[in-house]
Amino acid sequence: MRFGQAKWHLLAFILVTGGVVPADEQLHRSGVPGWVEESGVDLEQGAVGGQGAVQYLLFDYQANIEEAAKYQNVVVALHSEEGVKDFAQLDFDFQPDYQEVILHHIRIHRDGETQERLETAEFEVIQREEGMHNELYDGEKTAYTILEDVRPGDVLSYAYTIRGRNPIFGGREHGRIRMAYSVPVGLLKRRILWDPEKRNLEWQILGEDVKAPDESELDHLRVVDWTIPDSPAREIETNTPPRFFDYSWLEWSDYGTWGGFGDWALPIYSDNGPLPGDLKAICEQIRSENPSPEEEITGVLRWVQRNVRYLGSFLNEHTHAPHELDDIFRRRFGDCKDKGVLTIAMLRHLGHDAAPALVNTSRHEAVDQFLPGHAAFNHLIVHLDHGGEDYFLDPTHTHQRGNLGELSLPAYGSAFIIRPDQHSLHPAPLSGREVDTFQIEEVFVIESLSGAATLKVVSVAMGGEANSLRRTLADDSLEEVQKNYKDFYDGFFPGIEVTDQLEIEDDEQANRIELRESYRIPLFWTEPKGDDDRWRATVGAEYLRSILDSPERQERRHPYQISFPSKITQTSEVTFPEGWPTDPSNKSISHPSFRYTKEVVPRWNGFRATYEFEALQPEVAAEDFTSYRDRIDELVDNLYMYLSHDGVESPSGEAVVEDNTYGDFPILMLGVSACAGVLTGVLLAVGMFFYDPTARPSLESDPKGLGGWMILPVIGTVMSPFTLLAAAISWAANLDEMGVILDEESGFGVWRGYYAAGMFLNTLSLAPSIMLVMLLFWRRTSFPVAYPLCLLLEVLTLGILYALELRIENIDPPANPNEMLRAFVGLLIWGLYMMTSKRVMATFVVRRKPGSPPLLPQSAAPNDSVPDS
Repeated sequence: MRFGQAKWHLLAFILVTGGVVPADEQLHRSGVPGWVEESGVDLEQGAVGGQGAVQYLLFDYQANIEEAAKYQNVVVALHSEEGVKDFAQLDFDFQPDYQEVILHHIRIHRDGETQERLETAEFEVIQREEGMHNELYDGEKTAYTILEDVRPGDVLSYAYTIRGRNPIFGGREHGRIRMAYSVPVGLLKRRILWDPEKRNLEWQILGEDVKAPDESELDHLRVVDWTIPDSPAREIETNTPPRFFDYSWLEWSDYGTWGGFGDWALPIYSDNGPLPGDLKAICEQIRSENPSPEEEITGVLRWVQRNVRYLGSFLNEHTHAPHELDDIFRRRFGDCKDKGVLTIAMLRHLGHDAAPALVNTSRHEAVDQFLPGHAAFNHLIVHLDHGGEDYFLDPTHTHQRGNLGELSLPAYGSAFIIRPDQHSLHPAPLSGREVDTFQIEEVFVIESLSGAATLKVVSVAMGGEANSLRRTLADDSLEEVQKNYKDFYDGFFPGIEVTDQLEIEDDEQANRIELRESYRIPLFWTEPKGDDDRWRATVGAEYLRSILDSPERQERRHPYQISFPSKITQTSEVTFPEGWPTDPSNKSISHPSFRYTKEVVPRWNGFRATYEFEALQPEVAAEDFTSYRDRIDELVDNLYMYLSHDGVESPSGEAVVEDNTYGDFPILMLGVSACAGVLTGVLLAVGMFFYDPTARPSLESDPKGLGGWMILPVIGTVMSPFTLLAAAISWAANLDEMGVILDEESGFGVWRGYYAAGMFLNTLSLAPSIMLVMLLFWRRTSFPVAYPLCLLLEVLTLGILYALELRIENIDPPANPNEMLRAFVGLLIWGLYMMTSKRVMATFVVRRKPGSPPLLPQSAAPNDSVPDS
């Protein structure tokens, strides 16, 4: 059974399989094998709350290598209906040709009693082929049962053994299993048994180390055992590189060396039958059509890529062994093994030195850390020794084009080349790196300074970028591609219109694809609004921004994977209807993991901005992540050009291009001011909470509750936290426009003082406003005093900002005291109301610490009410 896949829907089973197979022929029931060491579990742990839908009490995995048997026992507490839903159906996966499922028990523990459900459980066996949508078929079957009467609060325990080994391995063993999970486990057990007289089994821990195992003997078997109580949940970080192990893994193998592994692999991949006669004729045709050896090699590769479709059939020994050449050629389909050996046979027929090469597409260079064995690899490609140089070819890359030396393949790191006397891994570096580029050029022609513009876009993809784009273009129609590209630009220029059909030119020989797009932007400019009297527009490297990896602002303990290789050049050329002054500028941002430059070249009627980005390495070390994230943030801020002018009559003298490039100081100043404001506000809120005056006297007949005129302060109090938060966010958002000014100003200038004070004051009132809401609904006696104090805080804030605005020349809009005066009038009115209103006095009577009750009258003797003991 695959752990974590106990949730299945029966309808999906039936739709995929079309029926079921009787279970009696596939399953067995028996007691736990004698070689298993059963683990005792404290079922009372299942009563612990706060564990989510389920709580895992036991994960027990024990492997007897000599019997090819894998025993598992899972004990899980079901805390909710969702937990029941996840585990009320159990399924067990196995290969029917060489494996069997032996069920030991299925138990429900409820109210101190144990119910054995295995005897009454009804099983059915299906073949669901989960990989069918990806054209992968493995013949695996699933035995499943639906448990009756499972309830929240139950503890479920089930144990089973899968016995049998694929005969393709000839009795050899290679496997691995996790030593931790993303959820806590009450008891984690891993136990491996083997006969040291029959095999030299090695084991190791991959990833973070775990405690040393207990080692012992059972009869003639050697035993290693890890028993880990209270296994904590493993915190998993996103975007870790392939070589990094998020979890600790236990790995074992008896191949001994890579040479020993080669002894097993060589006969499997060497004899696949003779080359069919018709295929020989195709090879000769390829030879006649390609004058050079390099073209001959790529001709063979292209023929297999185009004429043998990918379909994986991993039945029986074909999990690892390819089919006969005649079958592959006749059926014209196959998986990586089939397409690989067919390519190799054709190349060898033409006199080229080709051989199978095994790689790992998910772990890449981490193969170097694995023990030798078949489980180290999941993909077969072709190694070519040509002219003393190493080349790697992948016949499954259907849309790959280009010359032999420019074929783009990932950096698999290491490969095992299946040749006689091969005793070690072989380097498999990144190939085609120098031609994997994407270039995009945008040309904006602005028709008027208040209306429309046209946009022409030319995109050029080469190398691996062209292969990826070709795959996308093959999947979608031209209309769908056109719509997707238009939708992309519509996100930045609402209402954009397509003026000419998308044009695509694919030069397969050079592996170069060029796309040409044409648009009209009816509303290029944003009209002046409110006090802002300028027309504005933005032009930026939107494509580069869309593919840049902009990680969350967090600390990391593990390395961070980035998109690599990646080399992108984007150009934005803007032409205005008349002269437009633009200053030349250059910007460079570098980091060990990437390089970025921006160059703005002015023209008499516009400018040309060129953005270049290149990833320099595939990952960022954990200690460099903060600097990487900061540089990426700085890069993103630099990707835009902000255009503005003050009217269409005389734009040339007033029009400007704003480049919002600024350093870290404005962000630091903004953060410090906000933190100081929040901290000060929290202290004020704490003081408001502890302030506890006595209730003012009121009559029973006085009005009570939040009615009458009191409804207006109630509405203002409830809305105040939201309006203050919006004001703080709005103030922070001004950093996009203010960043350059703040960066360039020296010392604590007027703009820096104004902006810092505004951020401090806008955040200062947040915590007191929240506390005021709480005092209101608690009916605390402190509310009538705290309310006018908060109003006074607003008056002071507006007064300080007004005083600072008076010091700034040509501030837009000009400093205006009206808002401060309105706040002051509100303070006078509502302050007086809180002090004199009878409704206020009768409503806010609750104290944080109620006073002592009056003494009872001494009208009876002390012992009259309580009998003497």
